[in-house]
Amino acid sequence: TADGGERWARIERRLSSLEATTAMLVDGIAQRGLLLPGALVLRDVETASEVLGLDAGRKSNVEHARQEAVARIQELYRTPNDDGLTWDQVADRRIVVPGFGDAPAVATADAAAIRRFEESRVPGGGTETYAEARGRLLREGLTRVRATLDSGQQALWDRASTEALVRVEPGSASAPPPAQPPPDSERPGATSPK
Repeated sequence: TADGGERWARIERRLSSLEATTAMLVDGIAQRGLLLPGALVLRDVETASEVLGLDAGRKSNVEHARQEAVARIQELYRTPNDDGLTWDQVADRRIVVPGFGDAPAVATADAAAIRRFEESRVPGGGTETYAEARGRLLREGLTRVRATLDSGQQALWDRASTEALVRVEPGSASAPPPAQPPPDSERPGATSPK
C-alpha cells in the first residue's frame, strides 16, 4: 500500500540519519577522544594540549607531571609482595584456556591471580592493598597534572575524563622502554660521515 511505502521510506531515512550520526561519533572518538557527545577523554598529552590550549611551557609541565605519576605507578608494579612476587610478574603469567569446538586453545592472563595480588597488602603500606595504592597514585598523579593548569584549563579538565592520561597497566608492557643506543655518529671513536 501507499501508506506502507511511505512508512518504509521514513524508516530508511531515519536509519540513514542514525548511520551518519554513528559515523560522526566514531570519527569524533578516533580524532578527538570524544566518548559521548559532550564527554571528553584526555588520553594523552597531545590531546590535552589541543583541547586545553596549552602553551609549550604548560605542555612541558603536564608531560613532566604525567611521567612522574606513571613512574610512581610502575614502581608500585615492581614492588614485591610478602611472597616475593611483583604485580608485573603476576600480570605476565599466562594460563591456557581450552577452545570451544574447533577453536584452538588460547593463552590469557590469569585474572584470578591478578585479583588476589591486587587484594594483597603492600609491604610497609599498613592496611593499603595494591589496588588501593594504585588508585591513590592515580588520583595523586591527576591532581599534580591539574595543578599545572590555569583556572580556565582546570574548568575544562574537570569536565573531562582524565584517568587515561596517567593510567598504565602492570606487566612487561608497562616497563619503560630500553635505552636506545646513540647513533653511530655519536658513539665514542666513531668517524664522521664524509
